[in-house]
Amino acid sequence: MPRTSWVLAAVAAAIAGAGCGDDGGTAIDAALADRPIDSLTDPPIDAPPIDGPVDAPTDAAGCGTDLRFVGEYLDWDSTNANFIGVGGATFTVVGDTNRTATTSPNGSLLMCLNPAAPSQLTIGAGGYINALMLVDPAVFAPAGSRFAARALQSAMGTAQFAEFGVTYNAAFANILVYKIGAPIPLTLSPAINPPQQTFVSDGANDITWSAGDTGTFTLFPNRPFSAAPLTLSSTSAFTGPTSIPIASGRFTIVVIR
Repeated sequence: MPRTSWVLAAVAAAIAGAGCGDDGGTAIDAALADRPIDSLTDPPIDAPPIDGPVDAPTDAAGCGTDLRFVGEYLDWDSTNANFIGVGGATFTVVGDTNRTATTSPNGSLLMCLNPAAPSQLTIGAGGYINALMLVDPAVFAPAGSRFAARALQSAMGTAQFAEFGVTYNAAFANILVYKIGAPIPLTLSPAINPPQQTFVSDGANDITWSAGDTGTFTLFPNRPFSAAPLTLSSTSAFTGPTSIPIASGRFTIVVIR
């Protein structure tokens, strides 16, 4: 029905109802009546607000005095041209299960964290190797700070490590470091025998890993598990965690600046 005809019909019905009601023709309560349309661009009467809901976690309100932790959890093979965000991944603060969040379908995440102390976040996503992320508030204090992290599918461990020339061992630990800003050389101690192999990529759009210790992402694969934490160090100064806990069959993800 054309818009004008619909409105006229609605008005006529309202007048008829007012004249035939049991209340003797009492006028319609003005507070309840729909207001007249005053512009050709107005939405239909009783239409919902024009503005829709927020479309991603990062649209939400800020975290007040808490640390605003923002970034993306990406599949190991994700690139700009073949973007694969890991949706539905649950991030939970160790020791504070009230602080938990789930990635959106495109892998984006927003959490509000304790600004006064480092946090450890368990990461669980169906079909992916479990992970633990280390978050130092000092790394994310500058406005606009974001993280990027990669997740490896459990079924792809053997194939991915074969590209490195390494045999994937699910009983070993793996450490993935993301460097905000210019890459720096990184090492883990104590030293192991055979020496620790490391592989690097240039960032979230680079899946062509190469042997090296200086990249936006630095991977320390197949680290023999031990109860003692490792020490992350560099010949260049950096801000972020240096004591790195590891566990069998898990990725430890570290973000530094």
